[in-house]
Amino acid sequence: MIFEDHAARRLIKQLEVNCCNEGCGWQGCLSTLLQDHQNSCTFLIRSGDNVHQLDVGKLEQKLETLMLKVSTLEKKHEEDIKELKLKYENEMKQVKSKHEDELKQFKTKHDEDVRLLGQKVYLLQAIGAAHAPLTTQFHQRPLHQQEPKPDYTLKIADFTRRLAQAKSDNDHGIIQSEPFCSSHGYKMKLQVQLNQAPYGYEGYMGVYIVLMKSDRDGTLPWPFTKRCTFVLVDQQDDIRQRQNIEAVFTPNGQEEFKRPRQRENRGRGNPQFVKHSTLRTRQYVRDHAVFVKILVHP
Repeated sequence: MIFEDHAARRLIKQLEVNCCNEGCGWQGCLSTLLQDHQNSCTFLIRSGDNVHQLDVGKLEQKLETLMLKVSTLEKKHEEDIKELKLKYENEMKQVKSKHEDELKQFKTKHDEDVRLLGQKVYLLQAIGAAHAPLTTQFHQRPLHQQEPKPDYTLKIADFTRRLAQAKSDNDHGIIQSEPFCSSHGYKMKLQVQLNQAPYGYEGYMGVYIVLMKSDRDGTLPWPFTKRCTFVLVDQQDDIRQRQNIEAVFTPNGQEEFKRPRQRENRGRGNPQFVKHSTLRTRQYVRDHAVFVKILVHP
């Protein structure tokens, strides 16, 4: 159904027009033509009976046709506007959604980078503060002096390949022993990090002690304060020629030596236990294997 557009009709009636009668020079708005001039024009077409006539019916028909076209155009224009508006809104939603996803991904990555950086800073600060008193030295025992029995001896097989892989990947190359109990009853494990470059100690191998939660913790004094010695074994056949590398570590109430509340605490020890260049000397690496001991003193 098509409704009559009165506003369009008013606009059309205000249009400037000329009288269509041949010889008439009248000009004015369409409404004046229809209401006044068409009956008074001296150039009106005369019929055979000499009566003034004007083909008003044709004019009105043209007017209605014109109004119909205007109404149709207005309707199409409104539909086009609605379609464009809907298309624009959909495009805006897509752009907004895309940018929101990108911002979310960026924020997630940024937060993760900040978290990892914070961990590294914390570790570097903690290691720097706690390991200053650590001493690493070549040690050759006199023949009459018996080596104390270690609490645990860790064999690292395929050491040469593992170290090369850790350096290539810029990874710590973490090797851990099985859990064991010291003579005092503390559950722990020995941890060796083949490559300390990620901590800022390029060219070094580090050793750490990791305290673990156990059923006996309620009977033990805390924090853990026992002096520990890490030993890299010189695998010379003649024990008189061996020059083991030792590092002494004494806990001093650090967080890592408090009673474990989770499965295990974070490791702590010496990130500069031995240089990679030193490992290539003597018989510290033999048959691609390395032996690291830990002694927990009384």
